[in-house]
Amino acid sequence: MEVIDLTQVPAVDNHCHGVTQDQAFEYVTGWRRAFTESADPSMPRDHVTTTSFYRRLIRTLADFLGCEPEEEAVFAARTEKNGRELTHELLLAANVEALLLDTGFPPPEEVFPVPELGQIGDCRAEPMLRLEVLMEDLLAEYDSLEEMREALAAALDDVRGQGYVALKSIAAYRTGLDIREWPREEAEESFHEYRRTAGAGSARLVHKPLLDTLLHVTFAQASRQEIPVQFHV
Repeated sequence: MEVIDLTQVPAVDNHCHGVTQDQAFEYVTGWRRAFTESADPSMPRDHVTTTSFYRRLIRTLADFLGCEPEEEAVFAARTEKNGRELTHELLLAANVEALLLDTGFPPPEEVFPVPELGQIGDCRAEPMLRLEVLMEDLLAEYDSLEEMREALAAALDDVRGQGYVALKSIAAYRTGLDIREWPREEAEESFHEYRRTAGAGSARLVHKPLLDTLLHVTFAQASRQEIPVQFHV
């Protein structure tokens, strides 16, 4: 089978997250945990190393770091580099031209600031605004759906002026992509249900009539400003 070499084609990552400044892992099992979303302790201990992705990762990083293609050797060679140095070398090697960063996760205090990441990687780095984080922040402040709609519209009045190049939603994870226009009564009830659950300690926006209604506010602002809206699916 013919292999096509794409290494000279600049890459644009249109969905990525901030890179943590601290790239150190005390133990190899901690590093393995970065390659699974499972909270089950058996995953990094017993299973991550059996995946085809991880096995290929070890071989590729061994070439990159100039060491033996064994997990212990790769982990040791990686540990010798600090987070900034490692990030710089990896982004350059990947020929990354641009990064579009979802700033909703990880927490901003843990990652390189967006402009600094661009400098580290010698590439363009631009932030996207995570909508659900903004919505949840605003929902804590307003006592009616109408006030909330107005506040959200105001917060999104000048997206580019706030430094963002796009809006980002995780509605597909939360309530699905069948985004509807709901009767006002159902949207109001959903708003009050959210406020009740938030008051009980769960402020996660998983209330479909409410989220759909707020997304329509977002769509109107995005259309007016010709701002892209990205859905994570």
